[in-house]
Amino acid sequence: MQPDPISGFVVPEDSNAATASSHTRGRRAAQAPTLEAQPTATLLSGPSALTPTSPLRSVVSGVEGTSVAGEFEQAFANLVGARNFESLLKSRIECTYQGGRLRVEAAHPFVLQLLQSRFRAPLRQAAEAVGCEPPEPRLSPKPTPAAPGTNANAATGTGTATEPVTGTGSSTAGGDVSALANPLSHSEASPAGPAARHTSAAPMVGAGNRTATSPVSDRGAAGSSSHAAGTQASGPLAVPRRLGRLEDFVAGPHAAAALAATKAFTHSGPAGHALYLFGGTGTGKTHLLEGIVTELRRHPGGPQPLLVTAEQFTNFFTTALRSHELPSFRAKLRGVDVLLVDDVDFLDGKPRVQEEFLHTLQQLESTGRRFVLAADRHPRLLSRTRPELQTRFLSGVLCRVEQPDRDTREQIVVRKAGLLALRLVPESARLLAASSCTSVRELEGLLHTLRNLHRIPDQPVPPGLVRQVVAEIERDCVRVVRLPDIERVICETFGVSVEDLRSERRTRTVAEPRMLAMYLARRHTRAAYAEIGAYFGGRNHATVMSAEKRMQQAVADNARVQVAISQWGVADLVQALEQRLLAG
Repeated sequence: MQPDPISGFVVPEDSNAATASSHTRGRRAAQAPTLEAQPTATLLSGPSALTPTSPLRSVVSGVEGTSVAGEFEQAFANLVGARNFESLLKSRIECTYQGGRLRVEAAHPFVLQLLQSRFRAPLRQAAEAVGCEPPEPRLSPKPTPAAPGTNANAATGTGTATEPVTGTGSSTAGGDVSALANPLSHSEASPAGPAARHTSAAPMVGAGNRTATSPVSDRGAAGSSSHAAGTQASGPLAVPRRLGRLEDFVAGPHAAAALAATKAFTHSGPAGHALYLFGGTGTGKTHLLEGIVTELRRHPGGPQPLLVTAEQFTNFFTTALRSHELPSFRAKLRGVDVLLVDDVDFLDGKPRVQEEFLHTLQQLESTGRRFVLAADRHPRLLSRTRPELQTRFLSGVLCRVEQPDRDTREQIVVRKAGLLALRLVPESARLLAASSCTSVRELEGLLHTLRNLHRIPDQPVPPGLVRQVVAEIERDCVRVVRLPDIERVICETFGVSVEDLRSERRTRTVAEPRMLAMYLARRHTRAAYAEIGAYFGGRNHATVMSAEKRMQQAVADNARVQVAISQWGVADLVQALEQRLLAG
């Protein structure tokens, strides 16, 4: 008997003769039944022997290990189901066959847990199907690859539903939940302490940049060197941004209590308290959150912070819900030492996300960990938030961050101008602080505008240019306030009807809103006393003058006034009402 020149098998002479007398296609067809009938002890042309544990398919392919591993993976995928395999396991496990043994390595600890529990039986059955011993899954030492089919931003978990995530940088819808794997990079994690608990190589979401396997994380992945400077980035081509520091925060009377509470939070022990910051837009809440992150990172082995926005939390939760990765999402959000969530009022009116956020806070509390929240409203004013969440918001230290006064705005202008390398004379700084731009972000916008217009190097910005820029902005943003506008805002705030406001009633629940309306009418309209009195129920000019004087005194004394179930200072209430009037 002679070995067949194509397959290498030794076949009977009659079969070999039949194949020799036909062309190549006929020869291949004639060998198929011969291969099935060939005994397993038949010698091969190569170094391997066909044995019961060496499947025929591997011999024909010529690469035994690759074939066995591939067929094992296919059998395993069939047993667990295509949907489970695609969403949970594909690209997260690696199957190899070496030395007669199967090896299965998981890219994530969560995937390893699935293989050891939920999918242990399918692993054993798939191994038996290819004639091998059941493998023992283990964690892969290799870096975690990004999931196939995702773009760079999606792989890093930077997605939002429609647009970038509230000033922190992101991209398209969703985002891979594995992006939450490592709130601190290896370059900053200490071998001991709380940071040592998180050593996954996957990208992260949150406050700082990280050394990651994909191009960029949500707030930047500029590497460990740029992280040392506290930088952030919002995309692959973005310029890194420095995180805010507590020592850079200009704390006037508007935010002195909030800054003190923030510093106390950073120096408290691991079983500290919760902190809730609230106030209007552009008052410095995000700066304080970033300052906490920066301060905590200065202490190697200390508490590990994670800063996200409420929109990011919502996006990653919905993505995990769709991709059946909720256990991984929860493990990573609830495993940090300090969770910081900005713009938490974004969750108002989202009951399903609120439920998940509630359980996250409960888990943090039960394990002695801490959280810091920031919003634009007091917890009791989040009317569509669950009471269980409201009480947890109220359980910590509540600090209101108010709009900076004129002196504080001037200090902020000087500090921001120094960061922009923009020279201002004292008069220019006073003009900017005295403008109608009370928000810190608006002041930053004015400074950027001045820098673009002022082209003379090494020369201070002249006050004339400042006056011109301020005048143009105020002219473009001016809004005419009418008496019906004031009436509408007062009625909405105090919950009174227009009829009551104009009636003859003199009860406190009606008289105080009426006097406040007359006071605002004198401040924001050109109406005369008699005109204002006639509008609010046909009163004479003396009544309006008396109301104006009484409210001026109340503002000076910052007296208290009842609004719904809360007590407000009159000065704070007037400021809030004026902001609503000017915003329309």
